[in-house]
Amino acid sequence: MTNKMKTTSNSAHRITLKLIGGAGYLTWALQLLVLLALYFERFYHSNVGRVIFPTASNSGGEQPDPVATPSIALPTSGIFTWIVLFLGLALIGLVVYIVTMLYIPAINKTAKKAVKDIADHTVDQIERAGRKKLTKRKRRSMSARIVWWLKLIISITPLAIVLFVEGTPLISKEAALLVTGALGLWAVICFTAQKALAHVWRKTITDDEL
Repeated sequence: MTNKMKTTSNSAHRITLKLIGGAGYLTWALQLLVLLALYFERFYHSNVGRVIFPTASNSGGEQPDPVATPSIALPTSGIFTWIVLFLGLALIGLVVYIVTMLYIPAINKTAKKAVKDIADHTVDQIERAGRKKLTKRKRRSMSARIVWWLKLIISITPLAIVLFVEGTPLISKEAALLVTGALGLWAVICFTAQKALAHVWRKTITDDEL
């Protein structure tokens, strides 16, 4: 009975750390979307953007006259309204399900693997530079520290970009700083909480699980 409770507790610890880390990685995706929204117009009209999007150079040309489309009269009965409301809620539920079950796990897995690969490659370079073979424990410890610092740097990078790079007038710079700052702070909080809990549960959690 004790072993079963211990196994259940360890599983709960791993799930908790995975959820907290996943929230941090998902925040990175939101930060990327914010940066795309802020700087896409500037990129679109840049020299590189004109090559990727040839229509950008023709945006100043004459626009075709709008074509009138016939209006469609929709019924306004109560039953029709409830049907539309039900279909709308069903569509929203489907989108939420797809994002939650497919895209979020994919984002978490990709971001976690990328950070881990960069950390392992950095450890390899340090090992080659020192011309000394590191023990597995030393490599694991060093890789965990690099992963930690990478998470912090990536989390605050969008804020630094908005602070030092001129964007587009989509929103004010103050609002952009507030949004990226809040997202960056949330990501840092998530990864800090994950590392703190992993330290508390260090007897059952390995660095590779962060």
